[in-house]
Amino acid sequence: MEIPKFSLYGVNDPKIRERIQITLPWRSWDMLTREEKETALQELENNELLSYNNILITIKFLNKNYLRKLYGKNLHRCDNNLHHFHYVRAAVKDFSVIFLTEKSDVVLCMLSVFAKNFIDECHLNQAEQSDNYDNRKKYIELAYAPFYRLQNCVNHIFDQFCVNQVLTRSGFVPRQDKRVLDQIYTPTIKCLSDPKWSLVDNDLRSVFQDYRNGDYQEAITKAHSVVHRFLQIYLNKGNKNHKGELGKLFQEFKRDNIISDNVFVIKIIDAVQSFVSSERANKSTAKPASKNVTSSDALLVVNAVMIFLQYCLKAN
Repeated sequence: MEIPKFSLYGVNDPKIRERIQITLPWRSWDMLTREEKETALQELENNELLSYNNILITIKFLNKNYLRKLYGKNLHRCDNNLHHFHYVRAAVKDFSVIFLTEKSDVVLCMLSVFAKNFIDECHLNQAEQSDNYDNRKKYIELAYAPFYRLQNCVNHIFDQFCVNQVLTRSGFVPRQDKRVLDQIYTPTIKCLSDPKWSLVDNDLRSVFQDYRNGDYQEAITKAHSVVHRFLQIYLNKGNKNHKGELGKLFQEFKRDNIISDNVFVIKIIDAVQSFVSSERANKSTAKPASKNVTSSDALLVVNAVMIFLQYCLKAN
């Protein structure tokens, strides 16, 4: 006897789903309505992710680093003699005001600080001090376990409201085709969370930040630096300065048989090297750009770098 299966209405029919909730083009946070932002904030609350202590730490960070703008006005005005509860309440109010009224850069900065507080630094330190691969992997996963809950919720919210950002272990990255994110960005960033690659991960965060800021030339410049730094660490060059010698690092990389001797693979690696170097020469801040640099130009360079990193990390 065949077991009956219940089918949800409209799940496999794009036309019905479109009538239930119209699909929007990807957009910046600034394009959301006040009502949409209130719904998003309530979703974080409903999932019990608005940790009050983390909110307090986040608003203190904003006030310290952006004192002239003073985004956390309520917290800043609190009397020093007040009970801790009043500080928390003031910080929560500031968090809500920023979330609902500030521009995209401020909101994403706040959410980045907030998300970082979900990562257990104690376990990350244990991972950094361990020489055993399995132990390092275990400690890293323990460190990011609380973060994953927030990450899943934020990405669900951003997906529902068509926000053009995705929260990853390296912070917010520009949203792309789901297959690109799932097959390239997510596994690569996961590998880079190993303390061994911390400098590369930091460089990559700067690339994404410049891209979000619309500084596409600088994003290309730093994407080139990501490859440079990665090869230095990969080839155990330590802190030696190999500025301007990316080609030599690639030669050593290929000479040491780190990559497959498959002709197709070699050509792809050569193409990545040539492309990244060419884009840096023509479209980055390293030299006066000879062409107008667009978001697509920068994203193409970043994607090429991510593919290269992923290949190397898998080979390693």
